[in-house]
Amino acid sequence: TKQLLLEMQEGPPINMHTFGYGSDHNESLLKNLSASTPGGSYYFVENDSAVGSAFGDALGGILSIVAQSVVITIQACEKSRIIKVFHERAILRENGSYTIDLGDFYAEECRDCLFEMELVVPMEIDENPSFPIPHAQIHMAYTDTIKKIPVVTQETPIICSIIRPR
Repeated sequence: TKQLLLEMQEGPPINMHTFGYGSDHNESLLKNLSASTPGGSYYFVENDSAVGSAFGDALGGILSIVAQSVVITIQACEKSRIIKVFHERAILRENGSYTIDLGDFYAEECRDCLFEMELVVPMEIDENPSFPIPHAQIHMAYTDTIKKIPVVTQETPIICSIIRPR
């Protein structure tokens, strides 16, 4: 493999990074492929939440961490109720809210956290049917690695609203 790569190469050296996802990949093959190039590396990716850090490490400075130790809290508004949060790290709290430890975020990265709710129809909907109804609020806490400061959105939560037609 190494000889073939050297023969095919034109220009600067190639760095080959390999990623083994789940338990049923050929670890030996991937390690040998990555070792056949200077600066190559092999990464074991256990689940979806580990993909970002594996690629971030392989790409080095291209993807730099901008938010460290991100934790979100999802809380229902008024009489609404969170039924389920679809995330492997979701923790149900005594007050009915959920916290999710999302780890580190790289520049330009985004993630989705889906949750199911039981919604209420407030009385105001009869008066103004296109009025946005808040059903949940999201709080975030993380370390901003650019400014090197902790960030907590306790006073300014993200409000999740839905316009419910009659």
